[in-house]
Formats: sequence, C-alpha cells, structure tokens
Amino acid sequence: MEIDWEVLLKIHKDMPRQGSGRDKYTQKAFEMIPKIKNPKILDIGCGPGMQTIKLAKLSGGQVIGIDIFEQFLDQLRESIKKENLQKNVHFLGLKKHEEIPYYMNNSDFGLGRVTHKKMWRYMIPVKCLEYMACKKSFITTPVSQDIIKNNDVGLILKRDFNNKEICNSITTLIEDKNLARKMGEEGYKKINTTFKWETVMQQLNNDIKNLLK
Repeated sequence: MEIDWEVLLKIHKDMPRQGSGRDKYTQKAFEMIPKIKNPKILDIGCGPGMQTIKLAKLSGGQVIGIDIFEQFLDQLRESIKKENLQKNVHFLGLKKHEEIPYYMNNSDFGLGRVTHKKMWRYMIPVKCLEYMACKKSFITTPVSQDIIKNNDVGLILKRDFNNKEICNSITTLIEDKNLARKMGEEGYKKINTTFKWETVMQQLNNDIKNLLK
C-alpha cells in the first residue's frame, strides 16, 4: 500500500504538531539528562517544530531541524521569528545519504535501533554499522553478537527497556567521554575486520559453496 503524501499533508496542515506529546513531556525528558553548556541538538523529523522551539528555549543551545516536508518547515520558520529564536534554530532539509556521515561525525554518540518490536531482532541494523564506521559509540536494543558483544562498541538496552534506562545510557555516554571514545575506536576496528567488504563477500561465497555441495 502506497502512502498518499498529498492527503497526509492536507490532514496535518496548520496543526501545531504531527504526533503525540506535550511541551511538559519534552521538558521532563530534557531534565532527565545531564546539563550540557550550549548543546547542539539534532531534531530528526521536526515537523512544524513544537518540540524544536521548546528545546531551543530550554537548552539555550543550537537546535538543527530536519524534515522532508517543506510545508512543515515553513510553519517552523514563522514560529522561530515569532519567538525570536533565529540564532538558535537551523534547518538542514532533506539531505543526501552520502552527506549523512558529516553529521554523524559531528555527534557525540548515536541512537541505533531502539524498539520493542521482535521482528527487528532478525534484521541488520545498518545505522549501528554506520556509527561504527564513523568511530561513534551508540545505544541500541539487542542485536547480533557479531556487531556488539558485552557492550564493546556501544550500550545494549534490555529487551523490556523503559525511558529511564534510555536516559541512563545517554547519561553514561555523555559523562564518560573516555568510554564513548574507546567504544567508537573498537567499533571502527570491527568494521574494518568483521564487516570489511572483502570479508563479507568471502563469507557469502563460502556459504554459497557449502549450499551447492
């Protein structure tokens, strides 16, 4: 089933936000992590930016908004002018995939695959591999031990994780920069050994040969 984006935009036109939540929940989540002086916050799928505006006010730092719908960004631009936050909120718009590593490399750490859904346990978490290639630690729910084992390249959440556990993991990587750096370096090593293109292709070739015997 294909999504009719025009219908979706008409439904959400002029609405203050496109999902659940309230300013008080954004504030509560922000207050649960350690205070950072002049933080840089990446808001992916910012929409018209209700939470973007709130984060800019709470943090006093820089908030970068990304959304594929220019109509929503137009709404956010109007809100920014109204709130006089032009120096605090910036837009990237839709970025090409080859440009994404630049933003990953300018992040402290990443959020990989964070979901309770069982079906994702059997799929390759490409985002985690991308963080490893950029020497970045990350937080994820359980994945293959080929990728992460004993928290060697990132932090693993429990399968029944809650918001507090996510906040604690974020706090750990913010406060322990040496740990985050070490995990990033280990991830980069693993990418260049276990997940090197030549290694993966050789393993695939061997598997095919074994199947044909």
